[in-house]
Amino acid sequence: MPESSRVTRRQWREEFKRQIVAEASAPGVSVASVARRYELNANLIFNWRRRYGGTGAFLPVQVVPDGPLLPGPVGDANAAAAMPEAVAPERVGITLTNGRHLDIGLSIDEASLARLVRVLERA
Repeated sequence: MPESSRVTRRQWREEFKRQIVAEASAPGVSVASVARRYELNANLIFNWRRRYGGTGAFLPVQVVPDGPLLPGPVGDANAAAAMPEAVAPERVGITLTNGRHLDIGLSIDEASLARLVRVLERA
């Protein structure tokens, strides 16, 4: 009887998958290089990223005021009356973890923005 040529699938522990996802999600690291290092298919790592988190979830944000802060305690009616009327910005700047900067209009929908961030984070 001939030998079976059946190939068995490799199985990975969850902590190993999470380690790979964390490594591949680090700023400046390419998924392809991590995949080559561990002899994995890059698509497998992308699947793990969707399952266990990684990029595309939440990015660190730093809010910086445009002008000087007005003095006065919080809730001070006189300070509130002296504040100029707030004008909503029409554009916002976002700096990604890989150093790329986006300057986008606020009319962009959430799904499009998430897709754009994912693509630019990978590039």
